Amino acid sequence: MRNNVHIKALFPTAIMALIMCCIQFFGPLNFWLEWYVQPKTMGNYCEVQALEAIFREPISSWSNLIYWYLGWWILLDTKSKTPTNFLFNNKGYIWYWGLLYLFMGTSSWFFHASVSSIALAFDMSGVYISFLLPLILNAHRFSNYSRGNPIRKSVLSMVSLILTSIIIGGSLGYWEDSFNAIPALLIGLTINVVLFIYIERKWTTHANHRYLWMSIVLILGATFSWCVDKFRVLCDPAGWIHGHAAWHILMSIAAFQLYLYYKSEGEND
Repeated sequence: MRNNVHIKALFPTAIMALIMCCIQFFGPLNFWLEWYVQPKTMGNYCEVQALEAIFREPISSWSNLIYWYLGWWILLDTKSKTPTNFLFNNKGYIWYWGLLYLFMGTSSWFFHASVSSIALAFDMSGVYISFLLPLILNAHRFSNYSRGNPIRKSVLSMVSLILTSIIIGGSLGYWEDSFNAIPALLIGLTINVVLFIYIERKWTTHANHRYLWMSIVLILGATFSWCVDKFRVLCDPAGWIHGHAAWHILMSIAAFQLYLYYKSEGEND
């Protein structure tokens, strides 16, 4: 029987959407009134901020549902067509990836709904940890290929790398007091690209490179959307479409394409 995880993932996503509807329509106005808001978070993106509402940036808040949908997709996608796959021989990464998506969706909603300082710390922690995910996966793969066993199971390596990324990403998010993440994220992206290229050129991974190229194209599209929104190149503050919401959608799908890339590794062995 076909494993329709994309259908199954709709149900918990629909429950979250219902909860968000209840919060938006029945939540008390000015709920965030006493929460500390940093000056730099005011008007940082194009979308107009309704400071008297429970969702201060509604479009950017609702766009985070994509994280919930893809997170549940990954959590429910635990079967592999081949035993020679790195990801499915180290399933802890799959559960971690799915839970990280759920955390990203919740923390990003928390920030865009409240625009508060504490919410920014959670949101940016999720961003930093997410950008560290390909790095720890590539580091583990690099170790496996160097030892001549691409699918080697190592709970110690996996847990150590996951905890390290959470500690580093969480610490960076805690120290985040504005929106200064771009230099760190560019460095992380560069390191990831170098590792991807090195691993692919030195060893044959048999992964489907279409997913990798799709991820790169989507990341570039997401970056463009973020820039035109941030610098008001394309900006309708009261409109229904916003570049930062597009950033959420495109980046989440880009990371999912990376998941499919890792999932395809070894399928042609």
